[in-house]
Amino acid sequence: MRHQHRVTIKEIAARVAKSESYVHQRLALAKLPNKAKKALRDGAIPLTVAILIARIPDTVLREKAAKEIVECVDLQHPREAA
Repeated sequence: MRHQHRVTIKEIAARVAKSESYVHQRLALAKLPNKAKKALRDGAIPLTVAILIARIPDTVLREKAAKEIVECVDLQHPREAA
């Protein structure tokens, strides 16, 4: 979206009254693997961990990190069967 509308991080930050860092971090979350996005939405992983995963530059390593972290969380906090 940012590239489609040719809007800078600085402009977005000003529009939403947040820091450029805040905007950059939130935009980076788009790179999260689906498993990590779901874990973040479900509250299984904190935002800080999701941002760290999203910042991993290599796609394969990002996927691997997300998988290992989500599996670790699942082992520590198994969901109860319905």
